[in-house]
Amino acid sequence: MPRQTKPMLRTSAIQVECSGWTLVDATMIEVARMGQVQPEGLALATALGTAGTIGSTAVVPLFYAFQRQLRWPLGRWVWLALAGQMGAAVLGAAAWRVTWGGTSAALYAVSFLSTFSGNFQQLAVVPWVQEGGTDSAAVSWTMAGSNFGAVICSLVGFLQMPGSPEQRFSVSVFFAVVATLVGLGAAAYALLRRRRNRHSSRPAAECSASRGEGGRRARQPVAGDGMASMRHVQQSDLILRRASGSRCARWCRRARGCGGFLPWFALHPHVVRVAAVNAILQLVCWIFLRSLMPYAAARAASEDGTAASAQQAHEDGHAGELQALTVEVSLLAVFAGATLSAYVPDRAVRLAPALACELLPLVAISALCAGWRPLGSSTGARAALLVSATVARFADGLFSPLLYRIAGDPFPESERQAVTQWTGVVAIVVSTLGTWVTLGLVAGGVVGGWPESGEEGSGEGSGEPD
Repeated sequence: MPRQTKPMLRTSAIQVECSGWTLVDATMIEVARMGQVQPEGLALATALGTAGTIGSTAVVPLFYAFQRQLRWPLGRWVWLALAGQMGAAVLGAAAWRVTWGGTSAALYAVSFLSTFSGNFQQLAVVPWVQEGGTDSAAVSWTMAGSNFGAVICSLVGFLQMPGSPEQRFSVSVFFAVVATLVGLGAAAYALLRRRRNRHSSRPAAECSASRGEGGRRARQPVAGDGMASMRHVQQSDLILRRASGSRCARWCRRARGCGGFLPWFALHPHVVRVAAVNAILQLVCWIFLRSLMPYAAARAASEDGTAASAQQAHEDGHAGELQALTVEVSLLAVFAGATLSAYVPDRAVRLAPALACELLPLVAISALCAGWRPLGSSTGARAALLVSATVARFADGLFSPLLYRIAGDPFPESERQAVTQWTGVVAIVVSTLGTWVTLGLVAGGVVGGWPESGEEGSGEGSGEPD
C-alpha cells in the first residue's frame, strides 16, 4: 500500500467502526442522568444491560442462520448494522422518556437495538477488514473506531454534565449528536468500500510496479473484497501440510467429534486461551463494571459509605456526577489503549497481564459497592473508583485488538477470518451469561438492591424536557 494512502485509510478505518459500540457507550454516559428520572433508579444500568443481552442472545444464531440462507457478503451485514445503530440513535433522541408498565420501555428498545447492531458489526467489520490480507495493525485502527466514538461522546458528556443539577442540555440532544456520529461512520465505510473496490480492479502489473517489485509479483492477483492472493493460498497449503500430523490436528478432530456444534478449530489450545481471555475482558469491563458502577459511585460520593447516605447521594445528584465523570474518563482510556495497540507487535502479547488488569479493578469496585473507604474518606473512595475503571478499560482497549489479531495465528490465511469471528462469538455468549448473573445479583439484593426512590425522580433543576 503506498505510504501516502495510509493516513487516509487509518482515519477511515477509525470512523468506520465509530458507530459500532458508540451508542452503547453513549447510553452508559447518560445513565447518570436517566437513572435519576426513570423508574428503575440505580438499577437502570443493569436493566438496560439485560435488554442488550437479549439482543446479544439473538444475534449469533440469527447471523449464522441468515448467512447460510442468504450468503450475503460481509459488507452488506455492515450496512445492516449501521442502519440498526442509526435507528437506535433516532429512537433514543425522540422517545427516551417513554415508559410503559413502570419500565423504561423506549430505553430498553434502544439498548436492545444498539447491542444487537453492535454485535452484528463486531462479527462483520473486523473479518471484512481482514479479507484483503491487510496489515494486522489495521485491525487495531478499526477497533479503535468505536472507542473514538466513545471519546467524542465523553467530550460531549463533559460539556453536558449529565447527572449534575447544572446539566447544560438534554439527553435528546446528546442522542442527536450520536446519530450524527453514526452517519459519519456510514460515510467512512462507503469511502473504504469504494477505495478497496478500485484497488482490487487495478491491473496486477500496475500494482506490482507501484510497489517497486517488478514482474516477479505480476502474476499474483490483488486481494480485494472477498478475494485471497495466490501467495496466501500457497502459504495456507503449506501450513495445512505441516499441521496434518500435529497436536493441532488432534484437537481439531476432537472438535469435529462434537456433532458439528463447534467449529473444527474451537478446541485448539491457542484458540481456547485467546477466546477465553478476550471473553473475560469483555465480561468484566462491559458487563460487571457497568452494573456495579452506579452503586460504587453512590457509596463513594456519600458522606460515610452507608446505604442510607449512598441513597441520599444518589437523590442529590452527587453520585450521578461521579458516575458520569468515571464513565467519561474510562472511555477516553479505552481509546488511548486501542490506539497504543496499533503500535504493539503481535509477539508482545501476554495473557496474564491482561487478566490482572481486569480482575484487580473488579475486586476494588466490588469492595466499593460493599462500603470500602480507602484512606477512610470519600476522596479516597472517589479516587479508587476512577482509577479502577480507567485501568480496566484502558486494558480492554489495549488487549482486545491484539487478541483478535493473534487469534488465527496458527491457522492458514483462508481460516483466520472464521477464527476471528469465533473469538467474537465466545465473547458474546459469555457476556450474555454474565449479564443474567448480574441481573440476578441486583434483583436479589446482593448488589445494592432495587431503590424505591427512583420512581420519584422528576428531573427538576436540570431543564430536562418531558
